[in-house]
Formats: sequence, structure tokens, C-alpha cells
Amino acid sequence: MEHFDYDGFWKDLIERFFGPFLSRALPELYADADLSQDPRFLDKEFRDLLQTSDLELHRSPRFADYLLDVPLKSGGDAWVLLHIEVQGAGGGDLPFRMAHYRSMIFDHYMREPVALAILTSPRPNERMGVYESSLYGTSIRYCYNCLDTSALNEEELLDSDNPFDLALCAAKRAVLCRGKERQKYRYLRELTHLLFRKGWPLGDRRDLLLFLARIIALNDETLRCEFTMMLREMGGEDEMPVVTFIEKYYRDLYLDEGMKKGLEEGMERGLEKGLERGRHEAMLEAARKMREHGMSIQDIQELTNLSLEDLESVAGN
Repeated sequence: MEHFDYDGFWKDLIERFFGPFLSRALPELYADADLSQDPRFLDKEFRDLLQTSDLELHRSPRFADYLLDVPLKSGGDAWVLLHIEVQGAGGGDLPFRMAHYRSMIFDHYMREPVALAILTSPRPNERMGVYESSLYGTSIRYCYNCLDTSALNEEELLDSDNPFDLALCAAKRAVLCRGKERQKYRYLRELTHLLFRKGWPLGDRRDLLLFLARIIALNDETLRCEFTMMLREMGGEDEMPVVTFIEKYYRDLYLDEGMKKGLEEGMERGLEKGLERGRHEAMLEAARKMREHGMSIQDIQELTNLSLEDLESVAGN
């Protein structure tokens, strides 16, 4: 949970809220982009370009990179290659890598990319936004855009009507609360209350809430339960699709973790903890899923501590 799929997270986020993303990260391109057309993610082409034996350029779980074709309002063939790099604390020399990627992109497409680095963790030992090299009178200076989440003003992000800003605030806070479950829960609760007050379309709220739950990842099962209970209490009838969406996300995650743990430990412990404070229904749903996977009533009882009466009702369904 601490090291979830950053690649998928940021790609989903940028693709889902492309206009708000451009507005925050590259306002000049936002003004010229034709947002009536979808950008084209050049995933395969870019992965092919990045095939290299250089260890410094290998992808790691802490950063992701994308290449997009962005249509412009001027029409015709006026498209912009947008190179986006999402970078955490690792990943080697970022300025060098940005310059190296620019060279490969230009060599392949014969077009200059618009480059952006989204920094999700501070990088104090690097000069961000610039790569420079000088050797015997030959010099290169390559400047690229940087969006450093640690340098963003939280109050501005929280007051913003831009949904991408809320996601950036969550990314900023995820770094601050890494490994601190209670602080994660407080941050997640605060951002969720704010999200429900924003009045954005239901689909935007649903997807943003999933992003919040993924990047501020609660490892503690009890806190996950408290969070879903809080969602039910604060969500009105209109919000129930959002609430049930997150409940399903946590339930599937909890079941998956429990089953993996059970397999690793010979099905000896599995889901030993009984759910507290209203978690009984969630455990029954987990038992139903286990039954669907072919587990016996005896094994399910050992894993869940549910009564035989409860398990008979599960088997009957």
C-alpha cells in the first residue's frame, strides 16, 4: 500500500482531469490546447524509446513518464509533444534524464517536446528545471518545467476550484504522513470533507475520492473501517454511489490482502481479527467472496470467527 502503482495513479489522474491539469501545470499550453479533442498517450512508442542498458535511466516504482500528443486550437498539424515525468525521491539524476529523454524524443519525432517534471518528493541535491553541460567550449543548457508539490501553497490548493489541485494537495500530504496511520486518517478525512463540499459532478467526486484513498493509503484495517463509516454518515442520498464505490474498493482490497495472508501462512490465521464498530456486514461480504472462491465453511469460520449461523446464511445465499 505504501508503494502502490504510481505510474497508473498519475496517468489516470492526468487523463481524467487533463484540462484542469494543464491549467495548473502549464497555463500557456492550456490557453492554446484544443480541449475538445482528447490528447493521445504515446505509451508504446515512448516505452520503445526508453529501452536502454543504462541503469541510471531504468524506470523505478517511484516515478513514471509519459509522452502525449496534444492538439492545438490553431488546427492542422499543430500538435505539441508533451513529455511528463513524475518523480519521487529516487530515480537518479533527474535533470540529466530529462535532457536525455529530450534527445531521444527529438531524434525519433524530429519535434521538440514541451517537458514537465512533477516532483512528488523534495530533491534538495539537484537544481530543478535546468540541465547544463560544458566541455572545452561546447555547452548545453536545457530548461524544462517543474511542478514541485512540496513548494505548493496548501491553502491555495484547498481553496481552488480546480479538481487537480485537490489531488496535488493529497500527493503533498501523502509524503508528510508516510508510515503514520493516524495522521493519514486525519488528512484523508479532512480532504474528503472538503471534496464533498466542492459541488463537483458526481463522477469527478467519485474518481477523486478513489485517488485520495489510493495515494493516502490506509494500511490499518480498523482505520479503513472508520473511514468508510464516516463516509456513510456524511454522505446523503446523492453521495451514496460515491460512498459505495469506495466501500467496494476497500472491501476488495481487504479481501485480497486477507486471502494472500491466509495462503502465505497455510490458511492458519488469515482474517483473524473480528471486525469492530459496525464491521460485521463487511466480514459477511468477505465470507461470501471466500465462498465464491471455493473455500470451505470450516476454513471460512477459522478465518473470520463468524458464527455458524452467520455462515449458514452466507452458504444459503
